[in-house]
Amino acid sequence: LAAQASVQAFADDIVSWWTLGKGECGSARGNALLAEVLAWARCWRMICNPAKCKFLVISRLRRKPLPELHLDGVPLECVSSLRYLGVWLDSKLCWREHIAQVSQKALGRLRLIQRGAGTLWGFHPLVMQCMIRAAIFPLLFYAAPVWCDAVQFRARLHPLDRVIRLCALGTLGLLRTTPGEAAMVLAGFLPAEFQLRQRTVEFYLRQLAYGKNIITAEARCIGRTHAVSPLDILATEVMRLERLGNLPPQLLQRVEPRLFWTVDPVGISGPPLPSISPSASAIQRIREHHSSADPELLWIFTDGSVDGTRCGAATVLFPGSR
Repeated sequence: LAAQASVQAFADDIVSWWTLGKGECGSARGNALLAEVLAWARCWRMICNPAKCKFLVISRLRRKPLPELHLDGVPLECVSSLRYLGVWLDSKLCWREHIAQVSQKALGRLRLIQRGAGTLWGFHPLVMQCMIRAAIFPLLFYAAPVWCDAVQFRARLHPLDRVIRLCALGTLGLLRTTPGEAAMVLAGFLPAEFQLRQRTVEFYLRQLAYGKNIITAEARCIGRTHAVSPLDILATEVMRLERLGNLPPQLLQRVEPRLFWTVDPVGISGPPLPSISPSASAIQRIREHHSSADPELLWIFTDGSVDGTRCGAATVLFPGSR
């Protein structure tokens, strides 16, 4: 089974996929795979419902052969789009269906939030911004590293930008004739393309912090005949950050999951750059800095968590305390 296809299970959902050659239908391989899955399910006393089982053929061919698949003698339905773990997969992996679905659902949530705010009344803009960042953006950009290759076609991101524009208008109570770019700048919201790229890089950094480098090769040249993958988008962004000097790979490869980020706030010109150190030396640095500091100063040591313009404090030392 492992040589013929790949299988993944999460809770009560099972998905399997395999690659077909040119002109190959795939009925024999698919039915053999379904028989193996059905035998495994019966061994573990599980019941498969053929009515809920669908299959999707992903191909860029206009005329693609459709296999005839059966599960326990029941023919399976071939669909043009399929939802798995919250992500909508379509037959060409262009992500139009996923973007349309999440945009429509986000608009429904936004209408509920907008009931508490108008142009001249309602929630404070900071409250609106907090609710939008908590309820709208996580829905819009759920599993962004999976479908981030949609950024190569900006027209596909228009539904997302439309939702972000409405969020910006509702946050500040702007008129509907306000340009979308101006509203986003005033509200502090990034366009959909930049948010997709940002969340993809953040996912890469989290994986790298736990010792897993998902970029195994350099990004390939992007041309008309090249199908750009999410890894290509990620590799391009990482190389861009490395050229700017903001992402030193030698430093990130030494990052461990649980470390203290300490910054000396005295005598810093410009934005402070955090230093990474193990927990024992970080605690010693905090003690040394605080013991030699002005007792009238308020010292705040942060763990690096940031929410908008606010920063999470790990340790607060008030004036006069030792």
